Amino acid sequence: MSFYWPLSNTVITASYQNVAYYRAYKMYHYGVDLIDITTNRNVFASGYGQVIYAGYDDILGNCMAVSYTDKDGKPYVMRYYHLAKIGEKSQKWVQGGKIIAEYGDTGAYVDGKHLHLEVDFDVKFWNYTPTLTGKSGPWIGSKYGANNKTMVDPISFMRTQGYNWRDTIYVNASDKR
Repeated sequence: MSFYWPLSNTVITASYQNVAYYRAYKMYHYGVDLIDITTNRNVFASGYGQVIYAGYDDILGNCMAVSYTDKDGKPYVMRYYHLAKIGEKSQKWVQGGKIIAEYGDTGAYVDGKHLHLEVDFDVKFWNYTPTLTGKSGPWIGSKYGANNKTMVDPISFMRTQGYNWRDTIYVNASDKR
């Protein structure tokens, strides 16, 4: 089984639960924000999986949730937010390494084009995200039961899975935990 990093030439602009994000927005960041240092904004499927949701949300913008299986056979969900274009429909099966979207700056709370990526092992409640406090579209926030107990740092998780890194990942020096 092959696993793929969702962007090429990646810069991490905000890491998982980083302090700078909390200071700026008074909330924890339960994902990572990524950009490609080139003009390429393609988002790649991280493995063989099924699109659970693909659509628009007023707060998160164009977004997708895709169910995958890790190297030990355990299912997980990757959530992709702020997409400029969605390239796959709900219930469609995707192949690892194939383009599924293009990241952008859609949604209410965005300060530039980037991909917000979350990894969650709660596939039953795939739409529960502590990134939100309330409800928005299909998404359920922390005020209604979403929590981070089943979520993991996407960077650490992908390293344990043997992801095929498309190119070097550069961490933004100002993003300190």
